[in-house]
Amino acid sequence: AKGLNGSRLFEDKHKCRMLKIHDHIDIFPDRQVVAMTGDGTNDAPALKNADVGFAMGIAGTQIAKDAANIILLDDNFASIVQAAKWGRNVFDSIQKFLQFQLTVNISILTLNVICAVVNIHCPLTVLHLLWLNL
Repeated sequence: AKGLNGSRLFEDKHKCRMLKIHDHIDIFPDRQVVAMTGDGTNDAPALKNADVGFAMGIAGTQIAKDAANIILLDDNFASIVQAAKWGRNVFDSIQKFLQFQLTVNISILTLNVICAVVNIHCPLTVLHLLWLNL
């Protein structure tokens, strides 16, 4: 499924309004991520509804901290930029790891299926398979 990448759902204003009212779903045409910073009780609903909510750790209220996804311990906005860099790095690393594992395991599976269909001895032993998955 392509999701909203090829969809024109965001052009139908009535459908977007109905999704917002009934299902609490906001449609963004370019898959924007909404981030919110806050430190007070009045910021809690916005922190909760944002994709990523940042609460201030020193000056923030407990309600804002409970509603947020990330709590800034030093109340410094430069920490948000650093957190975004770290988050993107982690996401990229996980994506590369999964791509590598899928490639290796699909290749091994293909080799084993071909060996089973042709009825020949598989060149990879159990120990080889364990080493390839490390």
